[in-house]
Amino acid sequence: VLPDVISFSGALSALEKGRQWERALALLGDLRRSRLTPDTIAYSAAISACEKSGRWESALLLLGEMREQSLPTDLVVLSACISACEKGQKWEQSLHLMELGRSRQLRPDIALYNAVISACAKGGEWQLA
Repeated sequence: VLPDVISFSGALSALEKGRQWERALALLGDLRRSRLTPDTIAYSAAISACEKSGRWESALLLLGEMREQSLPTDLVVLSACISACEKGQKWEQSLHLMELGRSRQLRPDIALYNAVISACAKGGEWQLA
């Protein structure tokens, strides 16, 4: 039985829960090399693995890949990226991501606002918070 995008996504979700961001990125590469196209769910799990490990750069790179492939960005993906930026005290990126969500007609929830506020506060930009 050959793996499909769904089985890869399940494995990525398990790696996310285990905070195994390096293995998640490697598995996403395996998915691409198997000539399957990662979907939003696969990217979301990999981005969340990066977020849980504080790897904001990797999370944003994956978000960029999603945009290049015209994959839809949902609140889960956006929240994970903003949370990763918050952990890295990257308040400017958090604000940019909030604007990206608005431009795509996503309706931010309280968790998203809290992550942006926290990123601003941790970055010393309490006036923006």
